[in-house]
Amino acid sequence: MAELLPSDTRAKCLNCGYALRGLQEPRCPECGREFDPTDPNTFCYGGFGERLKRHLSEPIGWAIHLLAITGAVLLMIGAVVPEEPKGLFRCNVAGALAWLFVGVIWIPRLLLWLILTGSRPGARHGWWHWLVAPAAFIGMVVVCECNLPVRVGIMISRQPLEALAQEASGSPGVPILRCTAGVYEFVYVEGFDRGVRFCTHVYGRYPGPTKARYGFAYLPGPVPSEDRVNYYEHLQGSWYLWRRIG
Repeated sequence: MAELLPSDTRAKCLNCGYALRGLQEPRCPECGREFDPTDPNTFCYGGFGERLKRHLSEPIGWAIHLLAITGAVLLMIGAVVPEEPKGLFRCNVAGALAWLFVGVIWIPRLLLWLILTGSRPGARHGWWHWLVAPAAFIGMVVVCECNLPVRVGIMISRQPLEALAQEASGSPGVPILRCTAGVYEFVYVEGFDRGVRFCTHVYGRYPGPTKARYGFAYLPGPVPSEDRVNYYEHLQGSWYLWRRIG
């Protein structure tokens, strides 16, 4: 049977780069991709431009997947501190930079992939690779919106937090300044008649006038009514997110 392409051809498979010399059927023996010997668009000739085109015709790689997932994990770790804009600053900065890098590469690569693959049958193999980064981003947003990082932080720090709450409740109105418990660092911890407030972040200077305070509260009894200053949002058990405006 005659060869489909000349034995000295530089034609290569668009999918895996296998040399298509000496074949007697229009199918790559390496990956199984079919080609049409009369249609140069179904194979490439292996020059730099063709190699670049073949590379850009492939879905995004695992390096970007890993970077996207790492960025999402870092931002979720940064969200362990409740409602604090800075969170764990280094984690948030690293996560944001990772996502910036992913966006700069992912969006142009997707557009190029759509243009280069066009409507050729089977050209858009591996399309699911493009879903990894969006899935990681959506998952991160859902997890943070559900306050799951804070819940996990409280769960793994429960014993030292409860010990600190017991200490603060013994002297209501007398704050414990600059203390730590588990994974948390606090500006102050203060007992009051309904429980204990743990302040993780202050806008302003404490002690002194402040614009806002953020953290969480331990309220073993009835939840205090919101008084246009203190606001509470239930997390789990006797633990609540807390913010004080003014």
